[in-house]
Amino acid sequence: MSVTECKTPILGIVGGIGSGKSALAAAMADLGCVRIDADRIGHEMLGREDVRRGLVEAFGEGVLGDDGAVDRSRLAARAFADEAATSRLNAIVGAALWGEFRRRVLEAAARADRSDGRVPAVVLDAALLFESGMNELCDAVVFVEAPDDVRQERVKRTRGWDWDEVLRREARQIPLSRKRAMADEVCENAAGLDHLVAQARRLLTLCRERHSSR
Repeated sequence: MSVTECKTPILGIVGGIGSGKSALAAAMADLGCVRIDADRIGHEMLGREDVRRGLVEAFGEGVLGDDGAVDRSRLAARAFADEAATSRLNAIVGAALWGEFRRRVLEAAARADRSDGRVPAVVLDAALLFESGMNELCDAVVFVEAPDDVRQERVKRTRGWDWDEVLRREARQIPLSRKRAMADEVCENAAGLDHLVAQARRLLTLCRERHSSR
């Protein structure tokens, strides 16, 4: 099945680190949507032998943990050191990740089509949605926005990163201002959970309207 044949809307979510992309995706999953998490799939890809071998060849044995598996923190320290290193990472992991991501999106959409409307949308939680070209699968893309001080507090609490680490990683991506301009809708996420759930409902309605008029 191609994406143009899907009866179920597909909604993409992007935004800065700590903006709350995954929180919005989780809220939509609670509303019955199917969530496809690119970060989770990427983590799975690190367990593939061809990916592991490619990363060791590109970055050295230092990216492996004591158990011989790829250590994500050690890999990040090397892969986000400069633009060339990040390009090598994306070439190695992305080759495995985005093909699998697309397959799962279309598979989820096909299952949702058979649910007779019980699945309101397939939601793509992917920080690199635009960079990977996966936005082409979407009926609409939402940019999740939060003030820098809110994002800084969130990433320090949930990931233990300082702000320099956030800026280092985001420097290897399309600028947030451009992603915001490329998105179809903006979701402000500096308030509480009730506000986020209300935003999720609003965005799902808009996505379904866009899909029905496609």
